[in-house]
Amino acid sequence: MKRVTVKKANAVSGSTLLAMAAQSAVVITDHGRPAWAIVPIPSDQDFEDFSTANSPAFWSIIERSWRSYKEKGGISHEEVKRRFGIK
Repeated sequence: MKRVTVKKANAVSGSTLLAMAAQSAVVITDHGRPAWAIVPIPSDQDFEDFSTANSPAFWSIIERSWRSYKEKGGISHEEVKRRFGIK
C-alpha cells in the first residue's frame, strides 16, 4: 500500500495515480491522516460485489441484524413465505 499526501496527489496526473493504484492500494493522506483510498478492483470481480464487501454501512447493517437475531431469534422460511404470500 502506498501513501501519498493530498499535495502530491494534486501535483501528479490522474494517470500517474491510476498507474500506482494498479499495483496496490494508494492511500491519500490529509495532514498525516488517511482521507481517501484508490483501490484496484480485481478484473474477475463484479463491481457491485466489491463495493458491497467494502461498505462500512453494509457491514453495520449485517452486524446489527446478526445481534438482533442472536438476542431475539429469527423466523423460519415458512413464516417468511406466509408473511409475504409466497407459495
